Amino acid sequence: MRYPVAENKLIRICSVGLIASGIIAMSSCKTRSARVDRLKDRDGNGSEFSGAPDDGKGDPTVKEEDPSKTTPSVNVAMCRFIDPSKTVKEVIPGSPAEVPIPISEYTRRPELVTTSGADKTFNYTIFQRKDGSQKTLFWDPNAAGWYAVNYRATIKGSDEENCTITAVATSSPELRTMRGCFAPETQITMSDGSKKQIQDIKLNDRVRNPLTGLSAIVIRVTKGPEASKGLFEVGFKDGAKVLVTSKHPFMTRSGLKQAEELNLKDEIIVLGGKFKQVDHLLQRPAKEAQQVVNIAVTGQTFEASDHMIEADGVIAGDLFLQEKLENVKRLQTGLVSSK
Repeated sequence: MRYPVAENKLIRICSVGLIASGIIAMSSCKTRSARVDRLKDRDGNGSEFSGAPDDGKGDPTVKEEDPSKTTPSVNVAMCRFIDPSKTVKEVIPGSPAEVPIPISEYTRRPELVTTSGADKTFNYTIFQRKDGSQKTLFWDPNAAGWYAVNYRATIKGSDEENCTITAVATSSPELRTMRGCFAPETQITMSDGSKKQIQDIKLNDRVRNPLTGLSAIVIRVTKGPEASKGLFEVGFKDGAKVLVTSKHPFMTRSGLKQAEELNLKDEIIVLGGKFKQVDHLLQRPAKEAQQVVNIAVTGQTFEASDHMIEADGVIAGDLFLQEKLENVKRLQTGLVSSK
């Protein structure tokens, strides 16, 4: 005998059961899918599971990363000479024992440092008496008898804590006689547009290149007597004039010339890159106690235009350019004399 009511009730129970099972299954799938989506959201590709990819033995379990395990802590020791948190001023082996060098002032300025692998080098100048009895980084322009000696310092192993530094002299003591220099009171235009007497300029000061408009770092300062010849006034009757030694270089329309080679037909470069005819040339009488000063600056290239400074409103070359011109003249003299 059939029991329609009971049968219908059973069917309804089974139907409800099947529906409930389906809902549970769907819910389980959605939950798993949501968990996987959350995993994917953490790095965009679902790779941040704990351990290896799913091997079929169960759902992967999400774990928070332990930074100490996933990103090993590396204690990189830094060379103290290039550590920006330290100020280092000390005597460099190979350099005069009386003169501590402000090493940090160089290493904090990449433009003053040359890098080769793990080695770094920079240059500096020390002033001394001819007999070596006194040495200093900052020479008094009112004192006579000082010679300049150039040094090159090398930091070995600059990428390690146990770095070392040594220095060697790269020139003999130089008395700045018969070289291209300025009178000590000459006003130099600095990178910020201010004026500073050249006798007060120090290593690492910034001056403005009047042709390029760029800032240039002072990398050498030389000072000394100039007694054999009087200084030359070079410039314009209605404008700027500068007081220099006979060998100081100027850029003319026909190339570089020293002050003693200029004549009233020459045109020298002025602001804006134009040339203007020199109409003021005067040689002063020799002065026994005359002191002079010059500086060398960094440049984008070794070309003359990258080594110009504005002195008392007149554009003239720096020490680098003067030495370059002297070397050319020395070579030319040697070639002529060898014929």
